[in-house]
Amino acid sequence: MYPLALEAVGSGPPVLLIHGTAPSLWGGLVAALSADHRVLRYDRRSFGGTGAEPPGRLTAHAGDAAALLRAHAKAPAVVVGWSIGGVIALELAACAPELVAGVVALDPPLHNKRHPRPAMVSAIARARILAAAGRDASGARAFLRWALSRRSGGSDLDRLPMEWRERVARDARAVVGELGAGTGEHLDADALRAVVAPALVLAAQDGSPVFEAAAQRAAAALPRAELRPVPASGHAIQVDAPSTVAAAVRELSGARAGAAAG
Repeated sequence: MYPLALEAVGSGPPVLLIHGTAPSLWGGLVAALSADHRVLRYDRRSFGGTGAEPPGRLTAHAGDAAALLRAHAKAPAVVVGWSIGGVIALELAACAPELVAGVVALDPPLHNKRHPRPAMVSAIARARILAAAGRDASGARAFLRWALSRRSGGSDLDRLPMEWRERVARDARAVVGELGAGTGEHLDADALRAVVAPALVLAAQDGSPVFEAAAQRAAAALPRAELRPVPASGHAIQVDAPSTVAAAVRELSGARAGAAAG
């Protein structure tokens, strides 16, 4: 297993948190879950304490997550994936179903690059241009300003804690480097149908419509998925609505326990 910076908190059924194309950001979710779950959160390759070069392909991250669960989870886990972390969670569930009890996907941008919209294309292009000029931090902020934009106005990039925004600058090369890794285009219809675990796809109602459309695609493509809107939330659903995400995790943990008992 690639050495990953990992923190485990709490006890109970395992939950794995997979962050998006940004430093790890979970708000109050860890505290909300750790009372009755063993919460595993980690920095993906090239992010935070894990470091290393960006792997270039999302598949590498799914492999890392599978190895992490084999090493640290004593039972199948509910996997929570935020943004591109949700796409990684789906690949993990497709490739290693024995490790996954359920998936909670938060605004997963599945196949966004097959459905380009001007604002998304512009944000990615600006990020790459700035990075090519040696301004990785500015490029990362340009992308995240769009990704965290609100329909009601402004961007959560300006509202999130300063400590996290400072980590964006430190992880800027990882953020910009991941923009070329795709949005799960390698996961075709057959691969998505292989996700036999139940999935709850949460869609922010005050974030970019690009993410809502992608969440709808993901829910429609999975055999056991339910799409749930999260009112008044921006793209960082785990920050805006940690209790909603925690309830989704408990629902899947409870569904698995009930099925095993039956």
